[in-house]
Amino acid sequence: MRCLSGKCACRISNEIAQVYESAKSVEEVKPEISDLAQRIFASLERLVQHGQIADPSAFGQALAAAFDFCVSLLYADHTSDKDWLYCPKEPYASFYPYIKSCPRCGKDTGEQAKIKAHKPSSDKIGRYASLVLSALLSEALQRCERTWTLKLLDSSRGDIDILLYNEELLVLCELKASPLTALVVSTRHQSRPTKDVNGEPQPITDHETVDTTDWRHRESSLCIDYLTIPLQLSSEISFIRAFLQSCIQEEIIDEQIEKFIVLWRQMFTGYEKRWSEYANLRWFTFGCGGGVDDSKNAPGLDRTDDIKKGLYQSLKLTERYRMGCEERRIRVGIISNLHPVVHYGEYLSGFEDAVWTQESKIAVESSERRVVAARDLSPFYDMLFTFTRSWFRDPVLKEVFSIAKWYRALGGKDEH
Repeated sequence: MRCLSGKCACRISNEIAQVYESAKSVEEVKPEISDLAQRIFASLERLVQHGQIADPSAFGQALAAAFDFCVSLLYADHTSDKDWLYCPKEPYASFYPYIKSCPRCGKDTGEQAKIKAHKPSSDKIGRYASLVLSALLSEALQRCERTWTLKLLDSSRGDIDILLYNEELLVLCELKASPLTALVVSTRHQSRPTKDVNGEPQPITDHETVDTTDWRHRESSLCIDYLTIPLQLSSEISFIRAFLQSCIQEEIIDEQIEKFIVLWRQMFTGYEKRWSEYANLRWFTFGCGGGVDDSKNAPGLDRTDDIKKGLYQSLKLTERYRMGCEERRIRVGIISNLHPVVHYGEYLSGFEDAVWTQESKIAVESSERRVVAARDLSPFYDMLFTFTRSWFRDPVLKEVFSIAKWYRALGGKDEH
């Protein structure tokens, strides 16, 4: 593509070429994420063809659930021996929670202040989200839109997170993504652990923080609520490799992914309906408030600070690159795992059909009329793409990034 080669005459040509030279495929950055995305997409394809994923909307939600599943495996790699949460319900188990609730009981402990939350730092969350979303999108394009390529930029580089391109168009993407929920590491106890009380060991009978030094050598799993996914762990491999090795047979990975999708959909419905349904699942989700997790940590693009930053960033990319390309081959996108379910109407709906330009490109026709060339008008973004709902200002991007088209490409039946 001319914009990436540095051969076109645009004032931004060399700059775009340098960005492209710095970009890498997901396979180059973290190969095991690509392996995981391939296995999960193969599983989703089978679920589509067998009718367990029944329509494009369900497929989009399955992709969003897959995002959370993959991010969970990356979170799990940071599990340590310290500050697990023991749950006294049988079977006795301890958990490594990311929010201040029991991953099995929810908020029932009533002692959120005593729970140590192990959520990764915001920069790590951003990096993991970028890797996982890029891997899933790249796999989707390879299976459904082979003329398009995705490359990833180092999140510390600056303005651009992802490049999407074919021979005709280059899409510069800002990514704002985070999970709705996450599976946590769990380990079983043969009997109740004890604590020292006046020099005597006493069984622990309440939710309490404990250290678990040998968790990789016990019966361990990933879990949330009622869902448990057993893993064969060792100190030599990551959680992604442990999952892939534990689910060698297709039917096993299909079953585990489908179970997670079913539970995830219930959580998403609860979140979407502000917990008028599935209220019992609220305390397993990020940004749920109630002393469990700050409501500012809302999932996907529903964090208001991310909406504001993403919108400004798209304007900056539009002014610098989209309008700087003489051949108008550059587009700008905002990408996330979940659409802004709660905040779209308040923060973004007014931009759906908005366009802007620079005053220097406006000609005075009369005291009451100004004229601007169509090529000098730009939307605030050419696409806002998420797995659960998207908005497009460019017809080509609308066709390429159609969840319904992807669903049909994997063998899904057309809706009638």
